[in-house]
Amino acid sequence: LHTPLYTAEVFGEFLAMTNGVCAYLCGCPEECYAHFSSAERIRQQRADAPTKAMIDLIRSSPQIKGIFTGHKHIFHRHEFAPGVPQILGGASYAGDAVQYEIY
Repeated sequence: LHTPLYTAEVFGEFLAMTNGVCAYLCGCPEECYAHFSSAERIRQQRADAPTKAMIDLIRSSPQIKGIFTGHKHIFHRHEFAPGVPQILGGASYAGDAVQYEIY
């Protein structure tokens, strides 16, 4: 995935990075973006039906062992769901790289 998926754990942290402008997460509940002043930011954050279905599928599929995302240009690892880490890759232009070994 390109844009990280919403979790309550990272929403506040990512929102603070932009001084409250936008968290840049996919699948945010409406109460998370209702205070945004920009209609464009609200549109970007709103989860449509296919997005909600994808998130439900990821949360309920035992075959999914992790989510790899980017977009934020920082390295960050957190639990998306129990046993399912969401790992954001850093920015290659800043010299960041992440190597994954999957067994």
